[in-house]
Amino acid sequence: MKKILLLTCIFLIAVSQLEAQCPCRSFAELTDADIQIPRLTWKTTADFIVKVKNKGSCGWEKDKVYVMVDVTVWPRESKESDVNKTFMTTKKFYMDDDVVLLGSDAEFKLRFDPPVYPGRYQIEVKFYAGGSMIASSKSKAIDWK
Repeated sequence: MKKILLLTCIFLIAVSQLEAQCPCRSFAELTDADIQIPRLTWKTTADFIVKVKNKGSCGWEKDKVYVMVDVTVWPRESKESDVNKTFMTTKKFYMDDDVVLLGSDAEFKLRFDPPVYPGRYQIEVKFYAGGSMIASSKSKAIDWK
């Protein structure tokens, strides 16, 4: 009986040590509802707010998570290359907080200058943690007129 109890204790200690040594798993929740678009006025800079829910197994540090944005234009009255220059689609946007704990929201402020041409736009937000894309979502239509 003592042997069984001792083996059970050793097993439980080993399992707890393995769990403590497991690397963090990044997982995030991001939907179009998490992309908050302000009322847009033509020729005015706008701040979009994106909230990403931390659903992984560890916290996020400011310099290790970011979002990237791609912009789509409807109708095609402007050149995609002009839009990309305006919106700086290759720019990384870092979160406002230094650390985001498990189950909390990371908030990103995306500042955009107005596009060259008025029209209907859509942005796709891609969330990266540890250099890998974890989640993405497209916004609803954005009328910038």
